[in-house]
Amino acid sequence: MSHKELIYKLFGFKKAVTFTVAAFISSCTTLPKSIDHEDLKDGSTKKEIRNLLLSDISNEDFVLLDTTNLLLNAFENLKEKKFSNAKEISKNILYKEGLTTSLYKFAFKAYSISTLLSISEYSKKENIVKNFDFTSFQNDQCNSLCDSYGWKNLVQNESILFTPLGYNDIILSNDIFAAIDQEKPVLLIDTIFLGNNEKKPKKLNISFENANTESFNNENIDSAEMLNEKVALSYFLNGEFYKSIELFNKIAKSTNDISVKSSSYYWIGRAYTAENNFKEAKKYYLMSGLSNPLGLYDSLSGQMIKNLSGRASTKDLSPFPDAWENEMVKWIRYPEIQNNSSMELALKSVILFISQLKIENKIMKIDDFQKTFQTKKNIEILIIKDEIKWLTKNWENFYKDWPKENKPEIIGNNIVWLNYLTGEYLDAILLVSKIKNTLDRFSENNNFLYFLFYPQFHKDELKLAVDSCYVDPDIMYSIFRQEGFFINQKTSYQETLTKVCNMKNTLEKYKNNVVNAISAYKAGVVSTDLWLQNNLKINDDAIFMEYIPDKKIKEFVQGVMKNYYNFKWIYFKKSDLP
Repeated sequence: MSHKELIYKLFGFKKAVTFTVAAFISSCTTLPKSIDHEDLKDGSTKKEIRNLLLSDISNEDFVLLDTTNLLLNAFENLKEKKFSNAKEISKNILYKEGLTTSLYKFAFKAYSISTLLSISEYSKKENIVKNFDFTSFQNDQCNSLCDSYGWKNLVQNESILFTPLGYNDIILSNDIFAAIDQEKPVLLIDTIFLGNNEKKPKKLNISFENANTESFNNENIDSAEMLNEKVALSYFLNGEFYKSIELFNKIAKSTNDISVKSSSYYWIGRAYTAENNFKEAKKYYLMSGLSNPLGLYDSLSGQMIKNLSGRASTKDLSPFPDAWENEMVKWIRYPEIQNNSSMELALKSVILFISQLKIENKIMKIDDFQKTFQTKKNIEILIIKDEIKWLTKNWENFYKDWPKENKPEIIGNNIVWLNYLTGEYLDAILLVSKIKNTLDRFSENNNFLYFLFYPQFHKDELKLAVDSCYVDPDIMYSIFRQEGFFINQKTSYQETLTKVCNMKNTLEKYKNNVVNAISAYKAGVVSTDLWLQNNLKINDDAIFMEYIPDKKIKEFVQGVMKNYYNFKWIYFKKSDLP
């Protein structure tokens, strides 16, 4: 087959050419028999999956799971060097209609790898495929697969797979060969195909270190709004309470920033409290909490009105109807959608597969599942991650135009939950920021979002560390959250222990004042002592935080304290009650 004919076949150009090529393939290729639907897992496992997902899942949907298990069987054959078996299984999958792009992609990977590792030109000793002709190799694959559903799906959705670069980096990826315990062969492809002959862009001799950045440096330049806040706060400190109230009210009415609005209402409440007008004070504390629930001033206002919840926005002691530990083991709901879209297929496929893994491995807690995805790199994990990545990317494009009758809130909720389940916190949070208007904020199905936004990073290491140097774990979780930006980076027990013991010593120095200790943790003891000395006459944590002169330190301390109050609320224990 000529290269031109192959291109026509790939992209379906010109019916006459497609017909000619199809006729040629038909004459020399016998199509495999369709896969007989068979339960690779016994009926009891499927019953357990139905019970777990609280759904009477159809046999048609279970075809996705059965096919996934067939695909795993293909990779197991690759691991055992049974290349012809792997090739036949993966070929059958590629000819099966109604699968997901990820399943077709991994079937194509298995087919390509089994073909490559069994060709005569492959020198096992040198680990090199000599005289490799990419065009001929792809022609041979097309002869067997061009009419398959999988090939057509991948041409449409993953066309890069059919380039030399796609073969080298995606089909023959390092993680796949590590998972099947085989050494990745080197293809002697002309380096021009792999981009190695591209000219490197000339490096421009520009250094921002030496440039005049005065016009860009706004860190120490206060906006008019910030100046007004400082003036209003100075009125409060000087006992001019009604001037303070008037100016803070102007700020609250003129701003669209909910954190500024919440802060302004809090200080109005403080001013009325100083005037012994407790009725007006409570009104503004409640306004502060409702303006920005889970914000710092929601908690500070809640403390002023002595709500047991510790916040002004609610009297509930916890966001959950039951203990948070029970909430952590709740599983996803199966999407009862029947529109046969690619999104629906991919969502159902990955939920069924991930539920099977949970049952087979007897995983109860979500954080145990996350550890599995952080530590293991087997084929199951790679398939699930690829499916979730595809769902996330495509939902960002589809959700705005998705028909309401097809329940976009369920699809979005499930995709965010899958990212959270597999430990992809940042991807989950970025997706929430884009699709938040489609999520039902009052649905119990979204309760996991509290754990997503307030994760207990480094839990195992921290448990061991606080046994040696006791510090309230919520203080450390609050610091980890502020430092990590939702990236759960690996850390050692020794690193965690050092941080915990330093915090213990700092807390002891400041007589367990958490705000001062956090300031010293970030800015150092010398700076913190100086700021405390400057505010010696005013023993008030809220005022101390407002008057930290370094903007970044101030944001860090206020951020950690906001986290701390929220961790206390989300992971509420009855023993925390006074």
